[in-house]
Amino acid sequence: MIILTLLRLNRTSMNRLAQTLGLSRANASGLVDRLVRKGLIERRRSEQDRRLVLIQLTSEGQRVAHHLARQNRQGLRRMMKRIPEADLKVFIQTLEQLALGLADSD
Repeated sequence: MIILTLLRLNRTSMNRLAQTLGLSRANASGLVDRLVRKGLIERRRSEQDRRLVLIQLTSEGQRVAHHLARQNRQGLRRMMKRIPEADLKVFIQTLEQLALGLADSD
């Protein structure tokens, strides 16, 4: 999940990543540490504020993230093909209402 989130956010702070994922900063930091050791994420100091550490995907992390995103889309496509069209319309309407509700809650 962290890898796909970083693909979307590009470069971000640990606080923003933790908040986006609904994790504590300590939990997010531990997960990021493991991904750094695997060479999928790197930490860099902000050029504007040297106190701020930003995290981003490495080129290998980007490759892995794109692969995971592709697999997710394919799985979703397969799942959606199993839903009858009438049910799919109701499902889409429900998702649209959910999205509107989430947007209003910000």
